[in-house]
Amino acid sequence: MFDDSIINGYLKVSEIARTLTLSDQTVRTLIRRGEIAPTLRIGGLYLVPRATFADYLKRATVPAAQAA
Repeated sequence: MFDDSIINGYLKVSEIARTLTLSDQTVRTLIRRGEIAPTLRIGGLYLVPRATFADYLKRATVPAAQAA
């Protein structure tokens, strides 16, 4: 659909879902809620900048000292 060079700095919903072991639908829900934002939407395809996903991971990860 898209040339890989165009979306090189972005992740697809399926890539994020696979990384987090979540369903695609759950990832789309996180995007619609604004928990993973900003994103780029082209038609029905969400593209998430790699930096956005990295920020989400930082917020979603509890440091070991706090988890104990």
